[in-house]
Amino acid sequence: MSRFTHRFRSFGHQIFNLYERRPYTTNATVGGLVYVAGELVVQANSKEGLAGSEWPKISKIGLLGAAENGLVMPLWYNLLDRRVGVGGSTGIVLVKCGLDQMFFSTQQNGLFLGVCAYESSQKLEAAITEVKKEIFTTWLNDCAIWPIVTFFGFAAVPVKLLPTYMAS
Repeated sequence: MSRFTHRFRSFGHQIFNLYERRPYTTNATVGGLVYVAGELVVQANSKEGLAGSEWPKISKIGLLGAAENGLVMPLWYNLLDRRVGVGGSTGIVLVKCGLDQMFFSTQQNGLFLGVCAYESSQKLEAAITEVKKEIFTTWLNDCAIWPIVTFFGFAAVPVKLLPTYMAS
């Protein structure tokens, strides 16, 4: 085995052990970073670019990502395992995908849209109106992509790694 391969494997084992020891903290950290990176990309592509970055908004989006991935997603995926079953059989995975798309995806989309809309307008009524206007289209777009991703995740990814997999 080459030196690089050995180091790479060792690093992978260390990361996996970190997820084993601290799944909530690790998923929260990765989720927050992914959400921050996504918001930075959005702001970098705006008219002002990164020079006009709204750091309070970026930090709130990062906190949302940390909360979703570090707490809500692990609780949801563990609930699915307890109620639907553990394993990669097609039936179990399809039921988990359907429940995830109907319940979790809907709240996650709504929460994300709501936080972003509120941060843009600073008015609760405007944020609610924006969510009502965008939620169905967002959910339909979500349905076009995520069931394939979640199918693979539920079939092959350990539950402790699922929030990071789904966020990435």
